[in-house]
Amino acid sequence: MKKFFLMPIIFIFLSTILLADGPLVSFKSTGVGTDNDLEIVLHNIIYNDYANGVTYKLWAKFRFDLYTLSFIVTDAGFENSSNPGNVVEDTLDTTSNSAIDFNTGNKFNNFSVDESADISVEPWCVNSVGLCGNYVDIGQKSISNVTTSDIPATGFPYNDLNNYNLGYYCEPVLLNHTYINKNKDGSYTAFVITGHQKIGQCDHTVTVKYKNLN
Repeated sequence: MKKFFLMPIIFIFLSTILLADGPLVSFKSTGVGTDNDLEIVLHNIIYNDYANGVTYKLWAKFRFDLYTLSFIVTDAGFENSSNPGNVVEDTLDTTSNSAIDFNTGNKFNNFSVDESADISVEPWCVNSVGLCGNYVDIGQKSISNVTTSDIPATGFPYNDLNNYNLGYYCEPVLLNHTYINKNKDGSYTAFVITGHQKIGQCDHTVTVKYKNLN
């Protein structure tokens, strides 16, 4: 039987595709091919869908074939490698349902907000989103990756909820920034405004994604 000898082949490939809003797709593959044709090389492709808070992983296994001197795919698959939790998407509109109770998902119109909601969109005559609530900005972190460990110990307008007033803290918020709200019942919710449209001189429609943390 003819015996084949092959110098060890070391293949390392690392690249990152950068789009306008940061790294989106990254590729990384490491492996060693030798004169043992059972050598396996694993190739992973990670895709981060920041808009929807989901991370996907595409993977493949290769075997180096000594007869053809090439890698042959032996197995492949696709999986959602993140744990997005219960991420909910909803729409708030200053002309109708401008406020939401995160724990129940109930929405309220401009005239019945009072203390029944956790955040409320303001009908301000500005181009940005004005939002009332009890929240802290934690930056551009994927909402699917936010856990209770991200809850700030301080910084909420109302740390003490005994005197909670929804309309007390109303500020402009940034699109695609993740905020954590300390709700009226003491629970916490991570939310992000992913879409905004000014529909009148002072009216707004916003798309909000949120995940209750406890």
